[in-house]
Amino acid sequence: METLIERNIFLPVMLSLILIRPSQYETHSTYTLDSLEIEDLKVRLAESRDLCLKFLIGKMRGVEGGFYSTYLEGHPKSTAYGVNHEVTSESTGLALAYAATSRDLELFREEFIFLKKYQVGSLGVTYWKLNPDLAPFRNIGGSYSSALIDDLRILKALIKGYEVWRDDAYLDLARRMIGGVKNYMATDGLLVDNVDWTPTGSCLRSTTVILGYIDFEALLKASEYDPSFIRSFNRGVEIVSNGRAGSTGLFYDLYNISTARYSNIDSGPSSTLQILTSLHLAEARLREVAEPTYQFFRDAYLKDGAIYSSYDPSGGNHSAYELDTGAYSLASRLALLEGDIEFLDSPQ
Repeated sequence: METLIERNIFLPVMLSLILIRPSQYETHSTYTLDSLEIEDLKVRLAESRDLCLKFLIGKMRGVEGGFYSTYLEGHPKSTAYGVNHEVTSESTGLALAYAATSRDLELFREEFIFLKKYQVGSLGVTYWKLNPDLAPFRNIGGSYSSALIDDLRILKALIKGYEVWRDDAYLDLARRMIGGVKNYMATDGLLVDNVDWTPTGSCLRSTTVILGYIDFEALLKASEYDPSFIRSFNRGVEIVSNGRAGSTGLFYDLYNISTARYSNIDSGPSSTLQILTSLHLAEARLREVAEPTYQFFRDAYLKDGAIYSSYDPSGGNHSAYELDTGAYSLASRLALLEGDIEFLDSPQ
Protein backbone atom coordinates (compact mmCIF):
# COMPACT_ATOMS: atom_id res chain seq x y z
CA MET A 1 0.00 0.00 0.00
CA GLU A 2 1.29 3.46 -0.94
CA THR A 3 2.33 5.59 2.02
CA LEU A 4 2.52 9.35 2.42
CA ILE A 5 6.31 9.26 2.29
CA GLU A 6 6.35 7.30 -0.98
CA ARG A 7 4.06 9.79 -2.67
CA ASN A 8 4.90 13.20 -4.09
CA ILE A 9 3.30 15.54 -1.55
CA PHE A 10 2.49 19.15 -2.39
CA LEU A 11 2.54 21.04 0.90
CA PRO A 12 -0.56 23.25 0.57
CA VAL A 13 -2.63 20.11 0.07
CA MET A 14 -1.55 18.84 3.46
CA LEU A 15 -1.81 22.14 5.29
CA SER A 16 -5.29 22.75 3.92
CA LEU A 17 -6.29 19.39 5.34
CA ILE A 18 -5.00 20.08 8.83
CA LEU A 19 -6.75 23.47 8.84
CA ILE A 20 -10.04 21.55 9.00
CA ARG A 21 -10.48 21.27 12.76
CA PRO A 22 -12.61 18.65 14.52
CA SER A 23 -13.95 21.32 16.91
CA GLN A 24 -15.71 23.01 13.98
CA TYR A 25 -18.28 20.23 14.00
CA GLU A 26 -19.53 21.22 17.44
CA THR A 27 -21.07 24.46 16.16
CA HIS A 28 -23.05 23.11 13.21
CA SER A 29 -26.38 21.35 13.66
CA THR A 30 -28.14 22.49 10.48
CA TYR A 31 -28.02 19.10 8.79
CA THR A 32 -29.17 15.65 9.79
CA LEU A 33 -26.16 13.68 10.99
CA ASP A 34 -26.73 12.36 14.50
CA SER A 35 -24.26 12.85 17.34
CA LEU A 36 -22.61 9.44 16.93
CA GLU A 37 -21.97 10.05 13.24
CA ILE A 38 -20.49 13.46 13.97
CA GLU A 39 -18.23 12.02 16.68
CA ASP A 40 -17.01 9.33 14.28
CA LEU A 41 -16.30 11.97 11.64
CA LYS A 42 -14.37 14.07 14.15
CA VAL A 43 -12.24 11.09 15.17
CA ARG A 44 -11.38 10.22 11.57
CA LEU A 45 -10.57 13.82 10.77
CA ALA A 46 -8.32 14.18 13.83
CA GLU A 47 -6.43 11.02 12.86
CA SER A 48 -5.84 12.35 9.33
CA ARG A 49 -4.78 15.74 10.66
CA ASP A 50 -2.27 14.25 13.11
CA LEU A 51 -0.77 12.01 10.42
CA CYS A 52 -0.39 14.95 8.04
CA LEU A 53 1.16 17.18 10.68
CA LYS A 54 3.67 14.54 11.75
CA PHE A 55 4.74 14.06 8.14
CA LEU A 56 5.06 17.79 7.50
CA ILE A 57 7.16 18.52 10.57
CA GLY A 58 9.31 15.42 10.26
CA LYS A 59 9.86 15.13 6.52
CA MET A 60 9.05 18.39 4.73
CA ARG A 61 10.68 21.10 6.78
CA GLY A 62 14.17 22.53 6.41
CA VAL A 63 16.51 23.32 9.27
CA GLU A 64 15.64 27.04 9.05
CA GLY A 65 11.93 26.31 9.41
CA GLY A 66 10.66 26.67 5.84
CA PHE A 67 8.37 23.97 4.45
CA TYR A 68 9.31 22.32 1.16
CA SER A 69 6.98 22.50 -1.82
CA THR A 70 7.29 18.79 -2.58
CA TYR A 71 8.79 15.90 -0.66
CA LEU A 72 10.40 14.27 -3.69
CA GLU A 73 12.96 16.26 -5.66
CA GLY A 74 13.79 16.08 -9.35
CA HIS A 75 10.76 17.93 -10.69
CA PRO A 76 11.36 20.27 -13.65
CA LYS A 77 11.90 23.89 -12.68
CA SER A 78 8.79 26.04 -12.75
CA THR A 79 8.07 29.76 -12.91
CA ALA A 80 4.42 29.19 -11.97
CA TYR A 81 4.51 27.16 -8.75
CA GLY A 82 6.78 25.77 -6.06
CA VAL A 83 8.62 22.50 -6.71
CA ASN A 84 11.23 20.39 -4.96
CA HIS A 85 12.67 22.09 -1.86
CA GLU A 86 11.63 25.59 -2.82
CA VAL A 87 9.68 27.43 -0.11
CA THR A 88 6.60 29.46 -1.01
CA SER A 89 4.86 32.23 0.89
CA GLU A 90 1.70 30.14 0.43
CA SER A 91 3.17 27.38 2.57
CA THR A 92 4.44 29.71 5.28
CA GLY A 93 1.08 31.48 5.44
CA LEU A 94 -0.79 28.22 5.78
CA ALA A 95 1.60 27.07 8.51
CA LEU A 96 1.10 30.34 10.41
CA ALA A 97 -2.67 30.07 10.01
CA TYR A 98 -2.65 26.52 11.34
CA ALA A 99 -0.39 27.43 14.27
CA ALA A 100 -2.55 30.40 15.27
CA THR A 101 -5.76 28.38 14.99
CA SER A 102 -4.41 25.42 16.97
CA ARG A 103 -2.63 27.66 19.54
CA ASP A 104 0.76 26.13 18.69
CA LEU A 105 3.06 28.91 19.88
CA GLU A 106 6.29 27.05 19.12
CA LEU A 107 5.36 26.45 15.47
CA PHE A 108 3.99 29.98 15.07
CA ARG A 109 7.13 31.56 16.51
CA GLU A 110 9.43 29.49 14.30
CA GLU A 111 7.48 30.34 11.15
CA PHE A 112 7.33 34.01 12.15
CA ILE A 113 11.12 34.14 12.49
CA PHE A 114 11.54 32.44 9.10
CA LEU A 115 9.05 34.79 7.46
CA LYS A 116 10.67 37.93 8.83
CA LYS A 117 14.21 36.78 8.01
CA TYR A 118 13.70 35.42 4.51
CA GLN A 119 10.34 36.19 2.96
CA VAL A 120 9.21 39.78 3.60
CA GLY A 121 10.87 42.00 1.00
CA SER A 122 11.79 45.67 0.95
CA LEU A 123 8.29 46.72 -0.18
CA GLY A 124 6.58 45.08 2.78
CA VAL A 125 5.12 42.28 0.67
CA THR A 126 6.54 38.76 0.43
CA TYR A 127 8.61 37.03 -2.20
CA TRP A 128 6.15 34.46 -3.50
CA LYS A 129 8.89 31.84 -3.68
CA LEU A 130 12.37 31.15 -2.32
CA ASN A 131 14.96 28.96 -4.02
CA PRO A 132 16.22 25.89 -2.09
CA ASP A 133 19.13 28.02 -0.82
CA LEU A 134 16.46 30.47 0.51
CA ALA A 135 17.46 33.27 -1.87
CA PRO A 136 14.40 35.01 -3.39
CA PHE A 137 13.28 33.50 -6.68
CA ARG A 138 13.61 35.82 -9.69
CA ASN A 139 11.43 35.82 -12.77
CA ILE A 140 12.91 35.45 -16.25
CA GLY A 141 13.45 39.22 -16.40
CA GLY A 142 15.24 39.24 -13.05
CA SER A 143 12.43 40.77 -10.98
CA TYR A 144 10.83 39.53 -7.78
CA SER A 145 7.08 38.91 -7.45
CA SER A 146 4.48 38.81 -4.73
CA ALA A 147 1.07 37.11 -4.65
CA LEU A 148 -1.89 38.89 -3.08
CA ILE A 149 -3.59 35.76 -1.75
CA ASP A 150 -0.43 34.77 0.14
CA ASP A 151 0.21 38.23 1.58
CA LEU A 152 -3.37 38.55 2.82
CA ARG A 153 -3.27 35.08 4.35
CA ILE A 154 -0.01 35.89 6.14
CA LEU A 155 -1.06 39.26 7.53
CA LYS A 156 -4.34 37.73 8.71
CA ALA A 157 -2.44 34.96 10.49
CA LEU A 158 -0.07 37.49 12.08
CA ILE A 159 -3.00 39.50 13.42
CA LYS A 160 -4.61 36.34 14.77
CA GLY A 161 -1.30 35.39 16.37
CA TYR A 162 -1.16 38.80 18.03
CA GLU A 163 -4.73 38.39 19.29
CA VAL A 164 -3.83 35.03 20.85
CA TRP A 165 -0.40 35.78 22.35
CA ARG A 166 -0.23 39.60 22.49
CA ASP A 167 3.31 39.73 21.14
CA ASP A 168 3.81 43.17 19.57
CA ALA A 169 6.34 41.76 17.11
CA TYR A 170 3.55 39.91 15.29
CA LEU A 171 1.45 43.04 14.97
CA ASP A 172 4.43 45.14 13.90
CA LEU A 173 5.12 42.82 10.97
CA ALA A 174 1.42 42.68 10.12
CA ARG A 175 1.33 46.49 10.01
CA ARG A 176 4.36 46.51 7.73
CA MET A 177 2.65 44.10 5.35
CA ILE A 178 -0.62 46.05 5.51
CA GLY A 179 1.36 49.08 4.34
CA GLY A 180 3.03 47.07 1.58
CA VAL A 181 -0.26 45.75 0.22
CA LYS A 182 -1.86 49.21 0.41
CA ASN A 183 1.02 51.04 -1.26
CA TYR A 184 2.01 48.56 -3.95
CA MET A 185 -0.95 46.27 -4.68
CA ALA A 186 -3.94 48.63 -4.75
CA THR A 187 -5.35 50.56 -7.69
CA ASP A 188 -8.08 52.98 -6.65
CA GLY A 189 -8.70 50.77 -3.62
CA LEU A 190 -9.01 47.55 -5.62
CA LEU A 191 -6.35 44.94 -4.86
CA VAL A 192 -4.53 43.36 -7.81
CA ASP A 193 -3.05 39.89 -7.94
CA ASN A 194 0.66 40.78 -7.69
CA VAL A 195 3.43 43.34 -7.94
CA ASP A 196 6.84 42.82 -9.57
CA TRP A 197 9.88 44.74 -8.35
CA THR A 198 13.62 44.83 -8.92
CA PRO A 199 16.52 45.08 -6.47
CA THR A 200 16.89 48.73 -7.53
CA GLY A 201 13.34 49.51 -6.42
CA SER A 202 11.41 49.87 -9.68
CA CYS A 203 7.90 48.39 -9.46
CA LEU A 204 5.25 47.17 -11.87
CA ARG A 205 1.77 46.63 -10.45
CA SER A 206 -0.54 44.14 -12.15
CA THR A 207 -3.76 45.34 -13.78
CA THR A 208 -5.54 42.05 -13.08
CA VAL A 209 -7.73 41.10 -10.15
CA ILE A 210 -8.03 37.37 -9.50
CA LEU A 211 -11.39 37.04 -7.77
CA GLY A 212 -10.30 34.01 -5.75
CA TYR A 213 -7.32 35.93 -4.34
CA ILE A 214 -9.44 38.45 -2.42
CA ASP A 215 -9.42 37.26 1.18
CA PHE A 216 -12.30 39.28 2.61
CA GLU A 217 -11.72 38.20 6.19
CA ALA A 218 -8.12 39.41 5.93
CA LEU A 219 -9.31 42.78 4.63
CA LEU A 220 -11.64 43.16 7.59
CA LYS A 221 -8.79 42.27 9.96
CA ALA A 222 -6.49 44.77 8.23
CA SER A 223 -9.14 47.49 8.41
CA GLU A 224 -8.94 47.38 12.22
CA TYR A 225 -5.44 48.86 11.87
CA ASP A 226 -5.87 50.81 8.61
CA PRO A 227 -9.46 51.93 7.91
CA SER A 228 -8.68 52.44 4.22
CA PHE A 229 -9.03 48.68 3.82
CA ILE A 230 -12.79 49.04 4.26
CA ARG A 231 -12.78 50.57 0.80
CA SER A 232 -10.77 47.64 -0.55
CA PHE A 233 -13.25 45.28 1.10
CA ASN A 234 -16.26 47.04 -0.43
CA ARG A 235 -14.66 47.29 -3.86
CA GLY A 236 -13.74 43.61 -3.75
CA VAL A 237 -17.28 42.59 -2.80
CA GLU A 238 -18.60 44.72 -5.67
CA ILE A 239 -16.26 43.17 -8.24
CA VAL A 240 -16.98 39.62 -7.08
CA SER A 241 -20.74 40.10 -6.77
CA ASN A 242 -20.91 41.45 -10.32
CA GLY A 243 -18.64 38.71 -11.63
CA ARG A 244 -21.14 35.92 -12.21
CA ALA A 245 -20.67 34.06 -15.49
CA GLY A 246 -23.90 32.69 -16.90
CA SER A 247 -26.77 31.25 -14.89
CA THR A 248 -24.95 28.41 -13.13
CA GLY A 249 -23.81 30.50 -10.15
CA LEU A 250 -20.15 30.34 -11.16
CA PHE A 251 -17.86 33.35 -11.17
CA TYR A 252 -15.40 34.59 -13.73
CA ASP A 253 -11.79 34.05 -12.69
CA LEU A 254 -10.35 37.45 -13.60
CA TYR A 255 -11.20 41.14 -13.77
CA ASN A 256 -9.05 43.56 -15.80
CA ILE A 257 -8.94 47.02 -14.25
CA SER A 258 -7.78 48.71 -17.47
CA THR A 259 -10.63 47.38 -19.62
CA ALA A 260 -13.23 46.84 -16.86
CA ARG A 261 -13.90 43.38 -18.30
CA TYR A 262 -14.17 39.93 -16.76
CA SER A 263 -12.58 36.81 -18.24
CA ASN A 264 -11.45 33.29 -17.40
CA ILE A 265 -8.03 31.69 -17.50
CA ASP A 266 -7.10 30.13 -20.85
CA SER A 267 -7.98 26.57 -19.86
CA GLY A 268 -11.48 27.57 -18.73
CA PRO A 269 -12.96 28.62 -15.38
CA SER A 270 -10.88 27.16 -12.56
CA SER A 271 -12.91 25.17 -10.03
CA THR A 272 -10.21 25.77 -7.44
CA LEU A 273 -10.54 29.55 -7.88
CA GLN A 274 -14.34 29.23 -7.80
CA ILE A 275 -14.19 27.39 -4.48
CA LEU A 276 -11.62 29.84 -3.09
CA THR A 277 -13.82 32.79 -4.03
CA SER A 278 -16.80 31.23 -2.26
CA LEU A 279 -14.70 30.23 0.76
CA HIS A 280 -13.37 33.77 1.20
CA LEU A 281 -16.91 35.14 0.98
CA ALA A 282 -18.23 32.65 3.54
CA GLU A 283 -15.34 33.32 5.95
CA ALA A 284 -16.36 37.00 5.96
CA ARG A 285 -20.02 36.06 6.59
CA LEU A 286 -21.04 36.86 3.02
CA ARG A 287 -22.70 33.49 2.66
CA GLU A 288 -25.57 34.77 0.54
CA VAL A 289 -23.05 35.71 -2.18
CA ALA A 290 -21.20 32.40 -1.82
CA GLU A 291 -24.30 30.19 -1.71
CA PRO A 292 -25.07 29.81 -5.48
CA THR A 293 -21.51 28.70 -6.23
CA TYR A 294 -21.42 26.33 -3.28
CA GLN A 295 -24.73 24.83 -4.34
CA PHE A 296 -23.42 24.32 -7.88
CA PHE A 297 -20.44 22.28 -6.68
CA ARG A 298 -22.53 20.40 -4.13
CA ASP A 299 -24.98 19.34 -6.84
CA ALA A 300 -22.17 18.48 -9.25
CA TYR A 301 -20.45 16.28 -6.69
CA LEU A 302 -23.61 14.45 -5.70
CA LYS A 303 -24.42 13.88 -9.37
CA ASP A 304 -21.00 12.79 -10.64
CA GLY A 305 -19.22 11.61 -7.48
CA ALA A 306 -16.40 14.04 -8.24
CA ILE A 307 -15.58 17.71 -8.74
CA TYR A 308 -13.79 18.46 -12.00
CA SER A 309 -11.12 21.07 -12.66
CA SER A 310 -13.29 23.27 -14.88
CA TYR A 311 -16.97 23.76 -15.73
CA ASP A 312 -18.70 25.66 -18.52
CA PRO A 313 -20.35 28.60 -16.72
CA SER A 314 -23.29 28.56 -19.12
CA GLY A 315 -24.23 24.90 -19.35
CA GLY A 316 -22.22 23.33 -16.55
CA ASN A 317 -20.37 20.81 -18.76
CA HIS A 318 -17.09 19.80 -17.15
CA SER A 319 -13.52 19.01 -18.15
CA ALA A 320 -12.10 15.49 -18.09
CA TYR A 321 -9.84 16.13 -15.09
CA GLU A 322 -10.80 15.76 -11.45
CA LEU A 323 -9.57 18.20 -8.80
CA ASP A 324 -6.63 17.35 -6.55
CA THR A 325 -6.87 16.67 -2.83
CA GLY A 326 -6.04 20.26 -1.89
CA ALA A 327 -9.04 21.63 -3.76
CA TYR A 328 -11.28 19.00 -2.16
CA SER A 329 -10.05 20.12 1.25
CA LEU A 330 -11.00 23.70 0.38
CA ALA A 331 -14.46 22.45 -0.61
CA SER A 332 -14.65 20.66 2.74
CA ARG A 333 -13.84 23.86 4.61
CA LEU A 334 -16.54 25.64 2.63
CA ALA A 335 -19.03 22.90 3.52
CA LEU A 336 -18.22 23.41 7.20
CA LEU A 337 -18.85 27.14 6.94
CA GLU A 338 -22.15 26.39 5.23
CA GLY A 339 -23.03 24.05 8.11
CA ASP A 340 -23.34 21.17 5.63
CA ILE A 341 -21.88 18.31 7.66
CA GLU A 342 -24.01 15.75 5.84
CA PHE A 343 -22.49 16.67 2.48
CA LEU A 344 -19.00 16.79 3.97
CA ASP A 345 -19.35 13.16 5.06
CA SER A 346 -20.83 12.02 1.75
CA PRO A 347 -19.52 8.51 0.93
CA GLN A 348 -19.10 9.22 -2.78
